[in-house]
Parts: sequence; structure tokens; C-alpha cells
Amino acid sequence: MCVELKVPIVIMTGPFAGPSIEDTHPKYIQRVAADFPRLSIVVGHGCWPFTNEMLGVAYRHENVFVSPDAYLFMPGSEVFVEAAKGFLQDQLLYGSAYPVRELDVCLDLFLALNLPSGVYSKTLGRNAARVFGLPI
Repeated sequence: MCVELKVPIVIMTGPFAGPSIEDTHPKYIQRVAADFPRLSIVVGHGCWPFTNEMLGVAYRHENVFVSPDAYLFMPGSEVFVEAAKGFLQDQLLYGSAYPVRELDVCLDLFLALNLPSGVYSKTLGRNAARVFGLPI
């Protein structure tokens, strides 16, 4: 039904997303992405600490969008920044992580990553507009 209505799904992932950290491993997201290739899937918290695996899933499935938000600044998450400079720039979504941090602090930290300006326009709006079917 989500595909039919063009409604994306958002999946909360990471160490606090379920009874076991294993429950949100990217391999499960990949199964859904493969079964529903026209379904937009937004992965909240970027599946940290499974960052490399999540990048592999996003690389293979263009319908998977990653929002690392608060976990963008955790150990091992540097790979998100590197991927944003290349293949993931069309699939990365900015998330503030509010209320973990204040909105202005989150944005300042994100802008301090020194991504190319074209990447910022995508991650701060254009990619989300595509996911939600909004005019760009």
C-alpha cells in the first residue's frame, strides 16, 4: 500500500531500536528494499554501529535513504561523510537528532563537515523533497 500511495517508510535503527541491536541490522532492510524496489525507505540513525553494512545496502538499493543524525558524530561514522562526498550524496538525508542536541547545534555540526556545497543542497532538502514527493 505504501508503494501504491507513494508513502515512504521510516525505520528507526541503532542500539536503542529494539530488544537486541541485531534486530535492526541492515541485512533486514536490504530484504525489504529488494522485495519492494519502488518503496522509499528512510533509515533513521543510519543503522549505527553497522555503518559499513548500511552503506553497502544503500549503494545497492537506490530506494534506501540514510539519515545518520545523532550517530553521524559517533566513532566509525566517518564513512557516512566520505560516502556523502560520493555515491551516497543522493541518498543521504540530514537529521537534527533533536532533542538529543539543540537544533542550531546540530545544524552547525553538520555544516562544519565541510561537504561540497552541492551535497549540502541535496542533504538539507532536495533529497528529502524527492523522498516525500514534494516539488524541488
